[in-house]
Amino acid sequence: MIHLEFLNLDRSELAKEAVEESLGPVLKHFPFVISSNIWVSLSMEHSPSNSAPDLFRVNMRLKGGAAQGVVASAEAVSLFVALSEAAQDLARELEKISDTPNRRTSNG
Repeated sequence: MIHLEFLNLDRSELAKEAVEESLGPVLKHFPFVISSNIWVSLSMEHSPSNSAPDLFRVNMRLKGGAAQGVVASAEAVSLFVALSEAAQDLARELEKISDTPNRRTSNG
């Protein structure tokens, strides 16, 4: 189950769909993750005193199941780029633990 948190960012159906779309290939490739709760935090930093562009942050944390404790994050000037990078980071972290047989088959 995916739990979505919006921090300093308005709740958006488009963002929710983008999260689901970015996690879809990861869940398909690593089916043991389905038993975990996936917490996704989306945030934006904006500094009115600085002319730099807004910075979006995406944090993904897996709780429970075989992927307990896996964390991935990314930041970018685009929410969609940050989501894509965080999903790629999550896939790399899951690849590391998928080679551990007792972790992969654990129900948590």
